[in-house]
Amino acid sequence: AGSTFIEMPALPAALTLAGDFDTFGTGNSGGFKINGGLNNVAIATDVNFTDSQEAVNSEFRKPNNSVKKENYTGSCESPCTSPLDLGMWGNAEKVLNWVDSIKNNSDLVTYYNDNFSGKVNTSKPIIIVDGDLNSTGKVGTFNGILIVLGSATFNGNFGTINGGVYVGNIDRKTRKFSNEPTQFNGGGTFSINYNKNNMTNTNDSTPLDHLSVIEWVDVI
Repeated sequence: AGSTFIEMPALPAALTLAGDFDTFGTGNSGGFKINGGLNNVAIATDVNFTDSQEAVNSEFRKPNNSVKKENYTGSCESPCTSPLDLGMWGNAEKVLNWVDSIKNNSDLVTYYNDNFSGKVNTSKPIIIVDGDLNSTGKVGTFNGILIVLGSATFNGNFGTINGGVYVGNIDRKTRKFSNEPTQFNGGGTFSINYNKNNMTNTNDSTPLDHLSVIEWVDVI
């Protein structure tokens, strides 16, 4: 059976922050964790935007009782953050073209065509917010990727994301990166665990959960 999985370059980090932003805030509870795994960082910013990495670094320079640096793990020392070449994800025009090419795939994509506030629908493996996200409410466990084209605010106790999160800070009108904040508020449980198997990638084999039995024949 053929695969219906959408082709997409894997995200470079558990949390990928694109654009040139100067405000970033992260959760301060013990239940807030971001893990890039053995081969990826917890938080990646665009290597071309030094202000973005400084915004992330300044958050981790707060007093130890404010931000738990040990909760941001990956292929470097905690807090595991790094400026990287984001590839396609660092090109606003390419990101928008890709989103426009797959946003109507209702089998695999939950698409919000404007700013969204509330609890996102996690029934599909790809969630796209074509605007700003103000996330409220606990969603439980989500196996997939969350793509926010604008800015993002997460209000505590979201749950667990096994896959990755992308915050683009993209202005739809200019089709360029803007300067928007990303904020993780409050306590509760919220973790992002990098999982390439829950992303689509042209180099990966077809996942078994996207195969279907067309015909069954008993051989006696």
